[in-house]
Amino acid sequence: MLPYAIDQGLIARVFEEKKVGIEVPRDEEDGSFTRNSVAESLRLVIDDKEGSAYRENAKQQMMTLFGDQNIGDRCIDQFVSFLGTIPRGQCTIHSISTNLQFSSDRMANVVELKVGLHCDECIKKILKAIKKIQDIETYNIDTQLNKVTVTGNVSSEEVTRVIHKIGKTATTWEAEGEEITPK
Repeated sequence: MLPYAIDQGLIARVFEEKKVGIEVPRDEEDGSFTRNSVAESLRLVIDDKEGSAYRENAKQQMMTLFGDQNIGDRCIDQFVSFLGTIPRGQCTIHSISTNLQFSSDRMANVVELKVGLHCDECIKKILKAIKKIQDIETYNIDTQLNKVTVTGNVSSEEVTRVIHKIGKTATTWEAEGEEITPK
């Protein structure tokens, strides 16, 4: 580690205490890093026998942070699902929550509905109604396509029920013309 500003020296010392990395020694005369001190520090950590403790500890720390395959897979799945809600060429996504759900029983669903959007008042009513749904992560209204997209732990029936309560009709995006009857 090459600490040269504010708190980096303290952080480097903590990492060195945990044997995750070493601090490159400075020249005693002017406090600079020398070519030889950087090369020697790298050699110690990468090649030398005593550097194996640093390598092993760093590996363990990284595995703790980034090694859970299930968490990584769920993050990627949710990100791909979110990307699928963004219409091409449109940047009107309104994010309600940036919290990722890491429990295995909760994955984000994507609900896409065709809804009559006649005026700004219709859009305001729909937005107000959608925002009240629990467990939604994002929502988008595409006025050109008359499309409402909601992601989160929600179902088509739940979103449709909310839209029907304000006097609007909704059909699934895939099956245009087939109105969903809320339960």
